[in-house]
Amino acid sequence: MDRDTLVFAVHLVVALGLATFGAYRISLGAPVAGGLNIVMAAAIVAVGRYVSRLA
Repeated sequence: MDRDTLVFAVHLVVALGLATFGAYRISLGAPVAGGLNIVMAAAIVAVGRYVSRLA
């Protein structure tokens, strides 16, 4: 596995965990906090894609 793929994969795994936690918070009745978690997960994926294309 090359470095670019590894960088993106790590960002993706972290984002999936954060999105899952956000969905859990939404199910508990905290839609704003859960939504922020999901938005941050999307930002992490975008940053991971950007960083993996730098090299």
